Amino acid sequence: MEKVATNSYSVNGATRWHYGDKVGFGAGAPAGQVFTKGGANDLPSDIRKDLVHKPSQVFRHVEAPGQIKAPIEAAKVREVRFDAAANTLYTVKEGVLEAKSQVNVSIKTGRRDSLLVALPSDGVKPLHWRFPSKAKEPELAKGVKAPEGYAVYELKFTQALEGGIQLDVVYEMLLDKNIDTLPLPGLKVLGAAVESGAIGLTAEPGIEVTPLEPKELRRVDVGELPNAITMRGGKVQLGYTYSRANWSLQLGVKRHEVVETLKAIVTQAWFETTVFSDGHFKTAATYVVQNEQQRYMRLETPEGAAVLKVFAGGEAVKANKDGGALTIPLPKNQQTVVTVVYEVRDEELGFFGRRTLVAPRSDVRVGDVQWLVRTPVEFAVFGVTAEHLKEKGDDMYRPPAVLSSGVKMLTRLPNPDEYNTRLFTIEELRAKGDAPEITLSFASTPGSWVALLLSLLALALLILVVRRRVAQEPLGLSGFAALLVGVAALVLKAVGWGIGVGEAIIGIMILTAVAVWTWRARGEDD
Repeated sequence: MEKVATNSYSVNGATRWHYGDKVGFGAGAPAGQVFTKGGANDLPSDIRKDLVHKPSQVFRHVEAPGQIKAPIEAAKVREVRFDAAANTLYTVKEGVLEAKSQVNVSIKTGRRDSLLVALPSDGVKPLHWRFPSKAKEPELAKGVKAPEGYAVYELKFTQALEGGIQLDVVYEMLLDKNIDTLPLPGLKVLGAAVESGAIGLTAEPGIEVTPLEPKELRRVDVGELPNAITMRGGKVQLGYTYSRANWSLQLGVKRHEVVETLKAIVTQAWFETTVFSDGHFKTAATYVVQNEQQRYMRLETPEGAAVLKVFAGGEAVKANKDGGALTIPLPKNQQTVVTVVYEVRDEELGFFGRRTLVAPRSDVRVGDVQWLVRTPVEFAVFGVTAEHLKEKGDDMYRPPAVLSSGVKMLTRLPNPDEYNTRLFTIEELRAKGDAPEITLSFASTPGSWVALLLSLLALALLILVVRRRVAQEPLGLSGFAALLVGVAALVLKAVGWGIGVGEAIIGIMILTAVAVWTWRARGEDD
């Protein structure tokens, strides 16, 4: 109730009276005074523009009013009118129905210091309430007649509110595992003059829901639903709106077997291993990871390996150790390039030596693997064991363009003239399967001049044999000896230094020319 200065007056003026929320002035003119009932337009314009509330009564007077006396009606309750609009997203999960509701209450007249919200009483449990001026957690209302099948909760405010009020309610209903029909539990705001809203339906994978008996609902496209529903997460499958509180909807529930899919997969992988003359080797393992829901990638490096650096998405990261394995964080729903650089120390190769190279073992399925191995030229590889791996020509190697400069610097790419290369491939590595291995047997070799000497020796001896055969001369013991020594020299050259395509072509051309020249010379002699 607005205070009135009862000993003030204004000649040719008007007086405005306001009711409070629960107490107001009595009807009619003040007792013992000469007033004429008026309207708000009778008030001066400078007063009207500052009015917050519409005056309850206005009286005009032409003389000084003197002391004003007016009856007061105690406990005069003003009518409070409000509307409510509820937007609810229902999610059907295995064993539970979850509802997230946003309720917008619009108070048209008066103020409210509390609201009554009704939820179905059969198996429905409120989990969370959020609203302004929250005095305490809502409790079951006492002395309030609840609608049939509902429980009423009282939401109390620390002060009387007016205008718009937003309520957020999360509640759930436990479901029997064999349930095949489900009535949606609706929320009601008691006392609302108009109660409207919208609902959205979604279900987790493996559960299919079908509307059976919609009442007082209008089917709408999901795109027409308010953001309060569509922005709450999950793909909304069905949408409805309503303009009356007595709506209902029965759902048919059907369960399907869910096919387990990979949470992450490596689409391509590259291993680059360099074996050094002092016996240790260094490996850079690079993976292109297509991740959906996996939080980490676990990599088990070979026993005794020292991890030098870990990269993820082109940036150096700190990986954790988990039971001897590296755990590398992965961002969800995107592609990430992961690189791990490690080295293994061992004894020098010596005159003869053997090294087993072991790739990392991953908890993610790995496809399209290329493994490039570099060995020093001063050690010839005379034996290779690589189970499940196929050896390819190193000219088929597709180096990863995803490596950062930091990775390349750490791997210290050697001078190609100082190292021989071998390429191995494998189509797929199973998650948590055996790590691929390559075992190389080495033999120390002399300098490059020995390779040239072996090539010339093999070529000379083979020319001798070809000439005798084309001339139809018997090889004899010396011929057989020349053939054996020439082949042995050729094999040593191939094992120790390899035979290039150019070398092979030149050798074949020389032997062919010798054969043709010898054949023609024999024809002239005949």
